[in-house]
Amino acid sequence: PPYALSVIGLMPEVVAIADRKAAEAIGLWHWCLAHNRWPGYPSRTAYVEAPSWHERRWLEREERTEAARQMGDDVRALAIDWQAPMEAAP
Repeated sequence: PPYALSVIGLMPEVVAIADRKAAEAIGLWHWCLAHNRWPGYPSRTAYVEAPSWHERRWLEREERTEAARQMGDDVRALAIDWQAPMEAAP
């Protein structure tokens, strides 16, 4: 049958850059092995921040929960609804 298809290739310049990047990474790997030094790993604890939407989403949920409690709604039933998949975060 005829299938809808596009053949897409990388420009030679892109392939050349990728080859140079790979060669650089291999060279760094050999240096690390020879010197037993791994500069990519910090000697301190690294901390990751949550995305801004994460805290905002939680605070909104807390507000909804408190409002539901004040109105006498069944918070457990609401929690089941809140566990449903949400739209993707911005």
